[in-house]
Amino acid sequence: MATKKRRLNGDGSFKRRSNGTYEFRYTIPGEYDADGKPRRISVYGKTQAECREKMQRKLNVYETGTESSKSDVTIPELARLIAEEKYADGTTQRQTYERNLETVKLLSPIGNIPIQKLTEAKIKEYLVSQRRYSDSVLKKVYQTLCAAFKEAMRRGIVTKDPMLGIKRPRSEKPAEDVRALSVAEEKRFIDVLRTEDVTYPEPMLLSLFTGMRMGEVLALQVRDIDFDEKAIHICKTVAASSSGVAFLSSRTKTEAGMRDLRVSDDVCRFLRKCAEGLAEDDYLFTKDGKIMRVATVYASFRKVIENYDVIKKVNGKKVTMHSLRHTYASRCIESGMQAKVLQHRLGHTDIQTTYNVYGDIFAMYEDACLDTADKYFTSIGVYIGV
Repeated sequence: MATKKRRLNGDGSFKRRSNGTYEFRYTIPGEYDADGKPRRISVYGKTQAECREKMQRKLNVYETGTESSKSDVTIPELARLIAEEKYADGTTQRQTYERNLETVKLLSPIGNIPIQKLTEAKIKEYLVSQRRYSDSVLKKVYQTLCAAFKEAMRRGIVTKDPMLGIKRPRSEKPAEDVRALSVAEEKRFIDVLRTEDVTYPEPMLLSLFTGMRMGEVLALQVRDIDFDEKAIHICKTVAASSSGVAFLSSRTKTEAGMRDLRVSDDVCRFLRKCAEGLAEDDYLFTKDGKIMRVATVYASFRKVIENYDVIKKVNGKKVTMHSLRHTYASRCIESGMQAKVLQHRLGHTDIQTTYNVYGDIFAMYEDACLDTADKYFTSIGVYIGV
């Protein structure tokens, strides 16, 4: 049964102020301040009608967290409120907050329906209509709906959670795996960056030779490079707001992303060249002296792929800027690097993520590893006995 919204009716009292405006006082039933006195709230307005309207909105915010009454509050309103509260108390960083707001926008098809009138059937219909999006987007939308209804239950806005009987639908969008560059493609790509008139080649090269996410690359300041120890201190990332403006996040994508990354002499020399003439607090890579957007580098990457004979088409596989990270990981696995070491270098939260993404590449080199082990057994004189 829906909770009835609180109506002011004849409750409260008015007081005429010396400047001709009104003060409207209202006592919240059953609530008391620290001294045990009934809790009162006030609003001010030019007319009594204005005061009543303001008080109604204030009570709505008090009860639901939005200016809508309990019977009118919508899923996007609650979802936005949850996102704002988590950002305000530090539960989420700005980059996550911005992503959450983008997810809230996807709820607009059901944004004009009060949450109390959203039935299980309507929610299922909405979710099915969103199957054109990827599974990762659908997952975020589904989680946002679940969180909003859970909050609605907590606030007494609804008495039943329809999400308990709804499963997340699968995307109808064909899965396209991002692939690594072959050795020949990688060499061609590097040659183009070195010899052709390409914008922002340095960030792409650094990602290719370290496996760093592009947001981590663009967040690097000179002071993040320890040239003596030949290491990069990765502690932040560049993200984009819902309006597309780049900003610096004080945390990386994951906790595991906060890492010190040892680099080769070759990469260290490259970093020294990038840092020439810069102060300790300067960013290594900027556009017009400002933090660079990941999308800016991606646009340059796409031009390299499209305008130069760099890649060969592979069915079911696509090449994106994330392929630079995949390429680095592939070369590391080919060299014999252990999964645990690669996990740290890529900043994965757990090793299962590393296996899920690169398990097929590890499997390709199982025979080579087995051959190495067999040769070792022979060298130390260990036999099965036949």
